[in-house]
Amino acid sequence: MVNRFYDKNQGTFRSNSDYRFIDRNIDLFREYLEIAGYRLLKDSNYEVIYIENEYEYNKKRLDKNTTIFLYGLRLKFDEDRESVKLNTDTIVSVSDIIKTLIDVGA
Repeated sequence: MVNRFYDKNQGTFRSNSDYRFIDRNIDLFREYLEIAGYRLLKDSNYEVIYIENEYEYNKKRLDKNTTIFLYGLRLKFDEDRESVKLNTDTIVSVSDIIKTLIDVGA
């Protein structure tokens, strides 16, 4: 779950009220998910809250094409976050991802 998302209808970034709610009550959610064998984790740098399964099951295997696409998305995202910008947000298009994948030879 991300803190902010792009609202294409308004053309601006908006705060995610669900993220703020979970962030305020993170200990409660951690205890609840722990019962089912999940860990609730928060990455403050990227403003993301996510879960991991403690027992290494309930995972989804991704096919090769999906894995490569996600790899390209992550590479492009990391490149944009490293560049010096006044804006803290990153917008990535499909063509940006494809170009990044071509550049790395994927």
